[in-house]
Amino acid sequence: MFYSSRLEVYAFNDSDKKPAYRESYRGAPGRSLMFAVDGAIDNRDWAVKSTRTDSMGGGTEALLHLDRLTGVAEARFLNVHQDSTTPAGFNGIDNAQVFLAQAGYAIPVDGIFVEPALRFSWIDNNVGNRDTIGAYNTGAVKSTMSIPTSVLTNGGTDGVNSGHQIDVGMNFYFNRLMSTLVSYSYWKAKTGVADANIVRSQFQFVF
Repeated sequence: MFYSSRLEVYAFNDSDKKPAYRESYRGAPGRSLMFAVDGAIDNRDWAVKSTRTDSMGGGTEALLHLDRLTGVAEARFLNVHQDSTTPAGFNGIDNAQVFLAQAGYAIPVDGIFVEPALRFSWIDNNVGNRDTIGAYNTGAVKSTMSIPTSVLTNGGTDGVNSGHQIDVGMNFYFNRLMSTLVSYSYWKAKTGVADANIVRSQFQFVF
């Protein structure tokens, strides 16, 4: 069975109704500060044959809207316990943590909004530091665990290896339906000398 719950409270809100949740308010007027906590449990998941997976994810979040400024801060946690019924299977516990903070400021330019944005992420998937359990596992098996999609989404991880990541971007909001994103990301591994430089360009059409 899968269970999830979320609680949201507002420190202040100048609207007479609950604002829509957005990572950017595209320069729309309004002032609000929301705090949230959520959690999810995926119990006795047999999506992988002969392997039982018990997962628990959750986190806390703050969302700030001050007219043209939008800020988000999140802390996400994930615990996955796998127990295989076959000698060749993997038994183990995996923990992951993700922390991020981001902000964007929308500036009106010639009838559109241009929003420079910045995000910092700290990701720890506990790779290489896993506690192993079970009669069939001697500790030599270090393969990546298969985390159910339902819990992966709530856990906050984004399929990125452990490390630090900085994202610098520019959003162009033409209207409520169309926008363009251009961004640069730099990722550095938690251990070792691995890093990555990523450039993205994305057009979004919402209807």
